[in-house]
Amino acid sequence: MTLVVVTIASAHVLHDTVDGGWSAMVARWQHWDADYYVAIAQTGYPHLLRGQPGIVAFFPGEPGLLRVVHLVVRNWTLSALLVSAVAGC
Repeated sequence: MTLVVVTIASAHVLHDTVDGGWSAMVARWQHWDADYYVAIAQTGYPHLLRGQPGIVAFFPGEPGLLRVVHLVVRNWTLSALLVSAVAGC
């Protein structure tokens, strides 16, 4: 949780010095499995199974919760960070 608070504070302080501002700083957190979870939350499994058979290894709990959080927080990456931070606590 401390890492999320430090990230938000630094993004607030440094957003004028980074090209792209706040969204560019948040986008730096979206790597590796986060891309899969966001893709599952956006389109579901059936759409993704055609091109990536390994996607079934990701359980539906986090993408489902991510989709619900996205109703309130409209940025997919920030929604995923919040879900991860709460689950980590």
